[in-house]
Amino acid sequence: WHDASVPHLTWDVPKTVTVVGQPDHVVDGDAEYKVTTRVINTNDARYAALDPPDVILVNKDNKETAPPAQIYIDPITPLVTTEDGGQAEFVVSLSRKPLFDAPVTVEVASTDESEGQVLRPWWLVFRPWHDASVPHLTWDVPKTVTVVGMDDVAVDGDQQYRVTLRVINTNDQGYAALNLPDVTLINNDNDAPQPTPIPYTPAPQPTPFDVGRAEDCHGGRSAGPRRGRRRGVQGDDARDQHERRAVRRAGPARRHPGEQGQQGDGTARADLHRPDHAPCHDGGWGAGRVCRVAQPKAALRRARDGRGAPYTPEPQPTPIPPTPIPYTPAPQPTPAPY
Repeated sequence: WHDASVPHLTWDVPKTVTVVGQPDHVVDGDAEYKVTTRVINTNDARYAALDPPDVILVNKDNKETAPPAQIYIDPITPLVTTEDGGQAEFVVSLSRKPLFDAPVTVEVASTDESEGQVLRPWWLVFRPWHDASVPHLTWDVPKTVTVVGMDDVAVDGDQQYRVTLRVINTNDQGYAALNLPDVTLINNDNDAPQPTPIPYTPAPQPTPFDVGRAEDCHGGRSAGPRRGRRRGVQGDDARDQHERRAVRRAGPARRHPGEQGQQGDGTARADLHRPDHAPCHDGGWGAGRVCRVAQPKAALRRARDGRGAPYTPEPQPTPIPPTPIPYTPAPQPTPAPY
């Protein structure tokens, strides 16, 4: 029947069906689907027996036209912290607005908090809408990450550590699928290294003076250390003067043979026999003569007290007695007759 109050319900007026596409938050391209129809209430058996066909539709994907999702990380200071509390900063930003009005949340963390820690916030939120009360949360505002260096008591030098970033919450699959790179930083050490200990090496000790070491008579140097210098007298003069004083104190019995008589065995008491090849002073002595060498008092005292090296006299060759030259008086001239 016809009802003027609801004329669109009359049987001969076509009825319109409207279908609205829905977002699915997935980049899946154009999706096909169906709208089904069927008779559910009538007394007319002819309509009740009908099976109307389904209507096939296609839902167009709107994410194919969106630019690829990217998250940018840009340092604004050198990526170096210090154990004195020096800081480093970098910013994180999005390449496009998140889809489906879904915020993007990025978690920030340090791999070694004993070297560097991330200051709050530890989560970066990018909202696809603008809020005047929190404008810094809008998606197109770069977010700043601050990392502060931590101090330790170890002398470990400059240490490297990392700050990790990952997307933890979003319905935008473009951002959810991203694998963000780590940010590498260096924490400079402020502890001074300890000085390397130097092993103690004792100074070499001088060789003790051998009592009775022979020197040549005119002050020639021997292989042993030089001892017994007088203050103010240097070099060979000191030894010569020391020797002459010792000979004078010894008396006639201890002088060199040739200057004053010998003892019974041809040597003077406490004297040393001189080797054949050893030179003597310019007194004209021949090979095998006896030469006395005066010794410093300090060396004699050390030998007496047992503090010096024990002296072992070298074997001396048997002295060769001088061959007497027979005396032949010079011929006297015959006196002239008077």
